[in-house]
Amino acid sequence: DNEIATFVIGLANLTIVNIFGEAPGDMDDIIQTAVHALLRMKCAKLNPSVKFVHQNIKAVSNKTDTGRQKFLEKLDKATRNAAKQEKVEDKYQSFSSVIKFDEKSDIYGFPCVWKGDQPMAPVNPGYCEAAQVLKSAVIEAVEAKKEICTLSQVQSHVEDLWKAVLADDFVFSFKNTVE
Repeated sequence: DNEIATFVIGLANLTIVNIFGEAPGDMDDIIQTAVHALLRMKCAKLNPSVKFVHQNIKAVSNKTDTGRQKFLEKLDKATRNAAKQEKVEDKYQSFSSVIKFDEKSDIYGFPCVWKGDQPMAPVNPGYCEAAQVLKSAVIEAVEAKKEICTLSQVQSHVEDLWKAVLADDFVFSFKNTVE
């Protein structure tokens, strides 16, 4: 999972991590994998951004500070674990030390897509509103990055990234191809 996540996050300037439901075990696995991949990108001197989408939760409020704080604590714990695995724990103790991250603008809560019981339930308007807010944030983030690569640069980046991930000596081999 870490290798695939590293490859996918390495390709993107912006990654949307979709967490479905409230099961803590599933959420922790997804967070750990994503944070590990982001930490590898940081070690390779790449700076992708990330948006977390937490779907299908009962009480959705993008203004809930306690929920955001708990989520940030999970990100910090995952960062410490990933940093320990990569042997850079002295450098990275919090998620915000890995990437530029604002828990108020980079975490999105989505209610259930259906309002009521299926199969005849209508679409929840809150879901549509949350999707529109996320869409606007993604477009804004993409427009803020003015870097445009040629097709040959993208091809070279994909090849170098794939070779680095397969070699499992990720940081050193990838660093050499980027710099």
